[in-house]
Amino acid sequence: MKKILILATLLVMLLGVGFTLQDENPIEISRMEIDFWPDYDRTQMLVIYRVQLANDTELPARISLRIPSQAVVPYKVAVRDLDGLLYNVEYTLEPQGGWKQVVLTTSSNELYIEYYDPRVVKNDDERSFAFSWICDYPIDKLVIKAQEPRNSKDFNFDPELGLGELNVYDNLIYHIGDFGALKNGITFYAQLSYTRTGSDLSASNLPLIAATSVNQELGFSKNISNVMTQILDNRSLTTAGTLILLGILMMVGVILFASSGNDPLSNYLFRRKKQSAETDEMAVHIQYCPHCGKRTYPGDRFCRGCGNTI
Repeated sequence: MKKILILATLLVMLLGVGFTLQDENPIEISRMEIDFWPDYDRTQMLVIYRVQLANDTELPARISLRIPSQAVVPYKVAVRDLDGLLYNVEYTLEPQGGWKQVVLTTSSNELYIEYYDPRVVKNDDERSFAFSWICDYPIDKLVIKAQEPRNSKDFNFDPELGLGELNVYDNLIYHIGDFGALKNGITFYAQLSYTRTGSDLSASNLPLIAATSVNQELGFSKNISNVMTQILDNRSLTTAGTLILLGILMMVGVILFASSGNDPLSNYLFRRKKQSAETDEMAVHIQYCPHCGKRTYPGDRFCRGCGNTI
């Protein structure tokens, strides 16, 4: 009985420590941006969550964010890696009433979730959309951004986001609003409406912009560029380090090999040049007798064939 009491006491102490650590290291969102892109590349509403966890968040962290059940599945769930690029991560969906919880474990402070919401109300050319979202974590700064569809008018967003600014890269107008802090458990509401003046989606008329600049350099610079491209395309820092090391060793080896004279191509060209020079030198010294045409040799004063003076 005494042993059972001791074990129970230890279990309570461990649970108490666990809850204390959880309270000391809660998930906190320093910045949450929710984007609304209506009629962008689908007739549904494209909703994007851009989440920045607090810097003191203990990583890896398990986090869950709500999406409406009508969205079925997220279109993209990603985190930003150390190279600044977004990479897809594994996640699970857990139903919770009229919501679905997107649950994932992240080793990054930046998360990215996007989904298509089909609940756009259409009445001829009139479009409207109602949005509500429950925050499960405290947010220090909530930012709302709405993209005004191309070929539309009378765009309205409630709460007010302002007149909007033109983005020169896609020639679309964006309305942005800063709503400050939001406590966990609070529901955020928004409504959006506009009138369509054309049938084209916004993404159908986007200008073509090269993803990367065209590199026409050759030789050493090209090798460096190829190595760096492989590094940026690779998600593993260990593999990236290996690629860097192999690239450096390869270039050093090429330089040393060429400078040592063991390059087969260089040796072949050198032998050909030497043979050509020897042939030219021999051609200069070979002479023939002007009387009988027999070959003469250096130092001959008389022809060895006819005896005449050369």
